[in-house]
Amino acid sequence: MRVWKEVYYISTKNLLKLDNGKESTISCQAINQYTKNIKQIKDRRAWKTEGAGAMFMGTAQAEQDDFDAIYPTAIAFMDDNTYVYSARLQEGTAIQSKPIGSDTASEGLILRKSDFQVFDLCYDSTNKRIIASASDTSYASPYGERHLCVLSLDSARTQFVTEGECQDKNPSVDPNNSTVIYYDSCGLAYTQDNVVFSPRQVNRLDLATGELETVLADDKFDYFAPIMDTQGNLYAIRRPYREHDSTDPVGTAKDLLTAPFKILKAIVGWLDFFTKRYSGESLKTSGANPARTKPKSEEELFIEGNLVKADKNLLKNQADGEKFAGFIPKSWELIKCLPTGEIQIIKKGVMAYCLADDDVVISNGKSIVKITNGQEELIAHAPKVAKLMWV
Repeated sequence: MRVWKEVYYISTKNLLKLDNGKESTISCQAINQYTKNIKQIKDRRAWKTEGAGAMFMGTAQAEQDDFDAIYPTAIAFMDDNTYVYSARLQEGTAIQSKPIGSDTASEGLILRKSDFQVFDLCYDSTNKRIIASASDTSYASPYGERHLCVLSLDSARTQFVTEGECQDKNPSVDPNNSTVIYYDSCGLAYTQDNVVFSPRQVNRLDLATGELETVLADDKFDYFAPIMDTQGNLYAIRRPYREHDSTDPVGTAKDLLTAPFKILKAIVGWLDFFTKRYSGESLKTSGANPARTKPKSEEELFIEGNLVKADKNLLKNQADGEKFAGFIPKSWELIKCLPTGEIQIIKKGVMAYCLADDDVVISNGKSIVKITNGQEELIAHAPKVAKLMWV
């Protein structure tokens, strides 16, 4: 049994580590190098798009770096000395191995691929391969198809093993049988205006035989993020199902009515950008400060296809007497399915989790909490933790 020491997690598009209660941001060399390359390319082209010369030639452009599309997407434990992470690099993906306990040691390149996105991954140490939830597209849409992809470390070749109009996510390896993968999946129904998701279910896929079996499914619930432990217990998060569309009819109508004003606002903003850049003055010289006059809206989190009212849930959880209240509604339950078929509720209000030997480490959207034999211990205040890993 390994001793629980550190927690690694992804929060607000950053990879972080919690070691003995101290949080630190981990430097991802794949992201750092890619960002450096973008800046160098921009600097070499600057004479064409910036300054008085560019204005004179009519080639001035308001270039903006899309750094929001560069961030870590998943992490997985490999062995006692190494873990693996994936990173979105705008229209492509990098997967690299990284030494545990050293932020400056050289990383190992496993995969670098354009027009390819990785959303979740796990590592099969027996067969030395990565199983990822991925799409062979250049964009990371929350409404697009995602399928399981196997990447062997020996060949660095990707092979999709699932298909169809669906989203296959959150793969994990059965610790008792390395050929078996558990993952969650939902169907996608495309209409003229939107996308509808079916209830999410947990599947069991044997990569050796190709046998596929649904092990958790209910029309009233979504089941996702399955993990099997060494005792044959299957963990997953269960939440009420609703037909979540990618569009809101009321919002769509409102967007159509306000579209001309938004276009005009964008044009004014574009002109104001150039005016400030080359004259030092702004076109906006009067009027109230929008940052002060605009009312603060309730914080919303988009988690696993669902929109969560963070502030509302926090107040309710606090009113219900939660010891460490979080942003996730109590209807999101971490469950444990025993080999006998019995289902136990481990914790309510769970956003993400990982198993740590006899412990369970969970995120409630606001904090990271360790649960040992039903007793809860606050590990850290960490918002919006989407992925967790312990070493």
